Amino acid sequence: KQASRRILSRYCRRWSRLETKFLAGVTIEPLHKMRVTIRRIRIHLRAFSSVFPRRMRKRVEKPLQRMTRILGRVRDFDTVLAYLDSLICEASPGNGAFLRAVQQDVQYLREDALTQIETILLGTRYSKLQKALYHLISGKSKKKLGVVREEVPRRILVLVDRITQNPLHESSCSDTELHTLRLHLKALRYLCQDFCSCYPRPLRKWIKRMEAMQDCLGEVQDKSRDIQFLRHRWLMHQPNQSWCGYEEGYEWLLDRMNQAKEENRARFFILWRQFSAPQSIAKLRRLLSNPR
Repeated sequence: KQASRRILSRYCRRWSRLETKFLAGVTIEPLHKMRVTIRRIRIHLRAFSSVFPRRMRKRVEKPLQRMTRILGRVRDFDTVLAYLDSLICEASPGNGAFLRAVQQDVQYLREDALTQIETILLGTRYSKLQKALYHLISGKSKKKLGVVREEVPRRILVLVDRITQNPLHESSCSDTELHTLRLHLKALRYLCQDFCSCYPRPLRKWIKRMEAMQDCLGEVQDKSRDIQFLRHRWLMHQPNQSWCGYEEGYEWLLDRMNQAKEENRARFFILWRQFSAPQSIAKLRRLLSNPR
């Protein structure tokens, strides 16, 4: 339980530093790192829920989820803008005009999301969340737990079972299944990184393999979300005809997004077949079952 509290305390201090940097207005990068830090806190709280009193844990879970979702909006908009920038050089004049129109639309939505985040960070509900999280970490444990050597392997192996319990078929696997797998992979990687010092060095190679798969799945999820976003904004602009004449650019951009999605999907399944082979999973389980 002391190890779990120490890890959460480190993440909370990182969160506070990143918040200060973001409000200083130097760069947007602290905001994205803050989202990842909050996600790590949520994963740790979920994996080690028995360490903390249920009532105190419930007070922070939903606000943390809400913060992750709000911060994720800005990250999604930045991802779309970066992707559009990468396409402008190779686009025809007509398609380039559509890309710039989409960029202006996304930039407006991004500014609105940033304003909302700044309002939240300066509000009373946010300060209450931080106070509740501090009390959760510094309070008494719900019950006595075993040492790290006993508890950590058991909780990490639960995630390994979740990842490998259902076989994936490339031809029939849906985006929803891949997204669920991505979340489980992310939780497994974060916990392995948190307790990496408790295990032999070969675990670091496994962490890199998880990260590579997670990156591919992240690109698949980003492109799926970008496609839905583009279709939604296209319908939104139809009544006032502000995007009238961009039909060719719209179809071209959808095609490029789908192509990028399928490329990353194929890349993921190459990595997944190596990772999920029975011999490979058996090695990972043996490694995670025997901390130093």
